[in-house]
Amino acid sequence: MRWKLVVTVLVLVAPVAFFLLTRPPANPTEESDCALVISSGKKKDCMVAVALAIFAKDGRLGAEFTEARIADPLQRDFVYLEWVKASRDPASDALCKHIKDKAFRSQCDTTVKRPHLKKQAWPK
Repeated sequence: MRWKLVVTVLVLVAPVAFFLLTRPPANPTEESDCALVISSGKKKDCMVAVALAIFAKDGRLGAEFTEARIADPLQRDFVYLEWVKASRDPASDALCKHIKDKAFRSQCDTTVKRPHLKKQAWPK
């Protein structure tokens, strides 16, 4: 009888635990927020969100974090492009030179030349 209870609890708890461990937090701001994320794709997305949050606080630290902790070159380029689009800081335009992907680089250069394409405000 006791083993049935244990099995029932495991059957009910395991999917919930798996969901919670593979789902990144809503607004990650630190690398530790992504520590429990198991799925590699979701972990990468979480790290991108953290990089953008760090950029919002300090552009230099955001660039350092992106270079050191975002391993996928395409995601790194995406972080730089998104920050250039979101930033009102003219110095952020220099990040275009870090973008390796031709399509992202072209989009970044276009955004720099046409500042009205920048997003209205960075989400807090």
